[in-house]
Amino acid sequence: MVIAGVLLFVVSIVWWNWPRGDARFVGKWSSQTSDAPSPGAIMVFRSNGTSTWTFPPNPGAKPLYTVWEVDGEYLRTGLRSFTETNTTLIAAQNWVNSFTSTRIHLGEGHWKIVSVSPDVIELVHDQPWSNPPMRQTMRRIRE
Repeated sequence: MVIAGVLLFVVSIVWWNWPRGDARFVGKWSSQTSDAPSPGAIMVFRSNGTSTWTFPPNPGAKPLYTVWEVDGEYLRTGLRSFTETNTTLIAAQNWVNSFTSTRIHLGEGHWKIVSVSPDVIELVHDQPWSNPPMRQTMRRIRE
């Protein structure tokens, strides 16, 4: 029984740290949208497919945690299975956001990848409500 527990623990650690994210996006980025006069978010994309977004211009804002992946020509965040009718996921997200010092974001978002270089990524948020389409520029922050 102890061996099974240790094995489960090791497998969990390996699974959590297994690289899943597109290596071009992994790292720390300053993000600015076309409708903002200055950068609004610092985004950290980890190779395990998780990310943290902080908002320095708004000191009271809680950090935002979500998952991410590159799917063809799109950067996707959140869960594809998350819909407005999934009351269990909505309740879980709202509970965490209300009773902790963090925010999780499960709702799916996607941005079309326009260009990727080692230091700058250009995206377009082409949702129907975004008219004209909102551009987003991410600039790498060297650590």
